[in-house]
Amino acid sequence: MTEQGGNSQMSGATREWANPDDVPRPDDTTMMICDIPCRQTASQVVQAIDECGFKDTYDLVYVPPQRGCHKAKHFLNMGYAFVNFKEPKDATSFGDVFHNFSFANSFSKKLSYTKRAHCQGLEANLTMHSKQRVCNCLLTFGAAAALTEGKNRVSPEM
Repeated sequence: MTEQGGNSQMSGATREWANPDDVPRPDDTTMMICDIPCRQTASQVVQAIDECGFKDTYDLVYVPPQRGCHKAKHFLNMGYAFVNFKEPKDATSFGDVFHNFSFANSFSKKLSYTKRAHCQGLEANLTMHSKQRVCNCLLTFGAAAALTEGKNRVSPEM
């Protein structure tokens, strides 16, 4: 896993989890990223995930906006995001790598971390998050993009 854009404090060892409920279960595919600097866009979150070596391993990223702050020029996120991985092993690896992560090009001193999401799986996340009528916040990739064609989602131009 490369870390070109951001910086993670991990040394390759398995992560120690503060709360046992946050540890990904063997079949989990969805992780929550916490403490994201508020000015990071969904595309910047995707870029950070890719630069950590997880490109093409996920099919959904959802970065909810703060109420009233969803226009591109004034985008502010809620400080968290959800990523659904195609394989549980990638979700677990992501949890280890994306711990104490510092986003590149951010003045924030926040260190982001992950935990297992309560809502698990692509279909469950599409159902839950596609109710949001905010563009550029729910990103789908690959086969998942075909499932959501014409609905409230965006396939990023990357």
